[in-house]
Amino acid sequence: MSDIRNLCDFLEQTQNPYRIFDLGRRVCKLSNEQFTAFERNNAPYPYPLQGHAWIGIVNWNQNNRDEQLVLFLKLPLDEGGRLVYAARDDLIYRMLKSFKDTLDAQNAGKSEVEDTMRNSPYGFTPNQERMAVFHAKALKTMGEPPSKYYDHARDYFSGKLGYDQWAFVGIQGIADISVHWEEQNNAEILAKAISQLPEQPFDSLCKCLENEPITTTLVEPLLSRFNRLMDDEKADPLAISAALRAISFAQTEGMRHEAIKRLLKSPHKGNLDLLVTLSGRCWNDLKNAELCLLYLEALANSSHGSQLFNQLLADILYIPGLREPVMAQIKNPNQSVALATMAKAMFARQ
Repeated sequence: MSDIRNLCDFLEQTQNPYRIFDLGRRVCKLSNEQFTAFERNNAPYPYPLQGHAWIGIVNWNQNNRDEQLVLFLKLPLDEGGRLVYAARDDLIYRMLKSFKDTLDAQNAGKSEVEDTMRNSPYGFTPNQERMAVFHAKALKTMGEPPSKYYDHARDYFSGKLGYDQWAFVGIQGIADISVHWEEQNNAEILAKAISQLPEQPFDSLCKCLENEPITTTLVEPLLSRFNRLMDDEKADPLAISAALRAISFAQTEGMRHEAIKRLLKSPHKGNLDLLVTLSGRCWNDLKNAELCLLYLEALANSSHGSQLFNQLLADILYIPGLREPVMAQIKNPNQSVALATMAKAMFARQ
């Protein structure tokens, strides 16, 4: 392999198709144009999280789908959300060295590259839900059928097995039916199940649906469950957070905005998990001036203090397109004393 200057060059020289996914804020495809612009420093990373680009790559042999290269990489970003070149060059050096060493030794390189990257400063292992969704999306991208767990999950959500039998449903099957929500009447099957699911399978389903641009067929029952939880003073904030995550990528922006507004005007507004969910999954909704100010006020007036405020605010300011609307509310003359004090202290330390 020669003339390899970046990750795209490495992937192109395999002469196999590949797909790059963001695995940070949600599992979603990155176009080759997006990633090339990022690698060439022509654009910031579109979905930064905690100062890094969290990406998953699948590269496969069209003649033998069992031959795959799968990489999970955590690439450091500068303050502008752009790639740190020194890290990229070090990453490419490590990949090429492991590939060459293994080819010289045993004429096989992909598994060695995967192992080297996993154990490098740039490797990471996605959590269970992220891994399952990545696997489901990778199979779909390659034109392969869902995993062997799909049919069992479909039977469960259809009610055939009894909703109390959730312990026997694997997370991979839940990810599969979520990724294929537009097929085989799956949206209707899930919609009917949502109100009847125990907390655990509901939580797992929501963590998978958050990666999908679902429509009203699923959003309406999810919002019904969200509103029932909001009506219950003893409701678990984690359950509320799950419902909100599930609709975070939905096509029904107005319905989601109303749900977020209700949450940010409720006694739950200062809950840690809900504050993190809003910045981590509903970041695009913070472009709305009213929601942004409500969120910043909830964050500044929560019991978690300046550490959480600084951490979450710094994180969302990294996201392309969010700095301007967020800073506009930081300067809002109608803000509370708490927000003004927190923001002033944060920027004074920079």
